[in-house]
Amino acid sequence: MKKLPFITTTCVLAISIQAAYVGFQAYNNKGVDRQAENDFSNELALVKSEISALKKATSELGDIKQKIAQLEIHKRNNGLQAKNQNAGENVNTQQDIAQELPKNPMEMAQGEEEQSLKKLALINEAFLAESSDQQWTSETTNLITRFFDSEKGANLNVSDIQCRKTLCKVELNKVDQAKAANDLALNFPMHVGQALSQTRYFYEQNDDGTSNITIYLARNGYALPSEF
Repeated sequence: MKKLPFITTTCVLAISIQAAYVGFQAYNNKGVDRQAENDFSNELALVKSEISALKKATSELGDIKQKIAQLEIHKRNNGLQAKNQNAGENVNTQQDIAQELPKNPMEMAQGEEEQSLKKLALINEAFLAESSDQQWTSETTNLITRFFDSEKGANLNVSDIQCRKTLCKVELNKVDQAKAANDLALNFPMHVGQALSQTRYFYEQNDDGTSNITIYLARNGYALPSEF
């Protein structure tokens, strides 16, 4: 019976040690849980940071792709513009070359005829628009008529003679080229020079080799109408 206190003390000590061990284990386990929780929080924060960085990189990549697309469109537009410009320059160059090339005789004759018709229409329009100066008109018409009644102009077929205030118009039909060169071109200006200072001839070729000739004359002190 004397041994009981020792046993009881030993049991109590053992229980106390066991309880302390359990408490220590529980404390350690709690510390482990806290550490695990801290580690998880850190990893979660790291993942969130990486996700945020990935989103930012994705956004920046989208901006880069958009800029690349814009640059491609700009490059394509510049290429089309340069192509159109080169095409325009080629057209201008071809036109310049065409203008510099000598024209053949037929084209030159056609161009001269067109210019002559334009000048004829211009002078005739001015002639028809003029009023009449009775005294000068009568005197100058008689002067022109006397030439065609003379020996030098008798063989020239006159169809009409008209004079206005400053302009006169003479129409001849089927005139031989030789007679036009000699009698008309040389003698006629000398005959009318006292009243008419400027003379312009317009020729229309006939199938038989003769010419219909229209002559416009300007009064002294006046000039024939001109497009220039």
